[in-house]
Amino acid sequence: MTKHYQMLLKQAREERGWSQKDVAEKIGTDPKTVSRWERRVAYPSPYFRQKLGELFKKSLRELDLLNSGESEVADGNPPMSKLPVGLFEGAEKPPDWRVDEIGQRTDHPLAATVPSGQHTRTTALHQQNRSRMLGRLRHAYGELLEYSLQEIVWIELGLAGMPDAVQNATNRLVRLSGHPAQALPPGTSILEVYETSERELLILGEPGAGKSTLLLHLAQTLVQRAEQEEAHPLPLILRLSTWAEHQPALEDWMSDQLALTYDVSQQLSTQWVRNEHILPLLDGLDEMDAASRSACIAAINAYHREHLLVPFVICSRRTEYEDAARHQKLALQRAVLIQPLTFEQVSQRSPTR
Repeated sequence: MTKHYQMLLKQAREERGWSQKDVAEKIGTDPKTVSRWERRVAYPSPYFRQKLGELFKKSLRELDLLNSGESEVADGNPPMSKLPVGLFEGAEKPPDWRVDEIGQRTDHPLAATVPSGQHTRTTALHQQNRSRMLGRLRHAYGELLEYSLQEIVWIELGLAGMPDAVQNATNRLVRLSGHPAQALPPGTSILEVYETSERELLILGEPGAGKSTLLLHLAQTLVQRAEQEEAHPLPLILRLSTWAEHQPALEDWMSDQLALTYDVSQQLSTQWVRNEHILPLLDGLDEMDAASRSACIAAINAYHREHLLVPFVICSRRTEYEDAARHQKLALQRAVLIQPLTFEQVSQRSPTR
């Protein structure tokens, strides 16, 4: 039986008597990421492929981490055959297209459409652009968090599930309505909620509850994951308030805002959006007039129906969203409400003098 990378990584680890935590500490990642590799839920990035080879004193070929057509130096995206079907939710098999030129998608294998030399250069450029963008995101989100918190101590906010705030198959089949918010177990992180929401999440809260800061924490964690897993999309915080002026198609708006907000070329931003390499984290649905909010929800739902593989996180004040959702709710898998701080949490959050 042919052993694939997930079995070989687990075997190499167990031969040395190491736990997943041991491996994570030795190569500078977290145990959850190692677990995802060993379950074939994710594929290691070029950096971590090299680290794993050095750690286990094995070549990339021996660990089944050498992509087709690669030398021992990893060149970029893993072959689609190495990516688990589960990574592409809702599909029977992974899509067989790859980006072969800037801003262009092809439905044919790369080898049949471009010379190998051009493919290698394009793949290398894609990887360099992605790596540079993740560095920018890490820097921007770190600075924004520092500015947001200043001297305030960050604490894990209480969250409550709001199943009837969004529209999905569960609601349609069971007809949930009027259910009060149900508190999640204390200490539940926003990352845990995101991961159990099939990567489709609505975050609601009252003014000043910490919605944008919570979104920043999630974005920062997802950037770290994207740096470890090369198939992970780019987590991009975008301000929805700019959509209201002209109300364009959401794909066009995201492409424009990515270029403007993060200072990349329109060509590159269009490529990333068109080829679903982004993870939109949309903040400020409440920062537009009521009519525009309802239209924006409709635009998000229309885009999401055509792009099921694109994860979504949307952030809004509760009252403004609920008013707009009377016409149409967001078609997402889960919604959570940030709970008011307790007296003890307020005391804990205040800076000590």
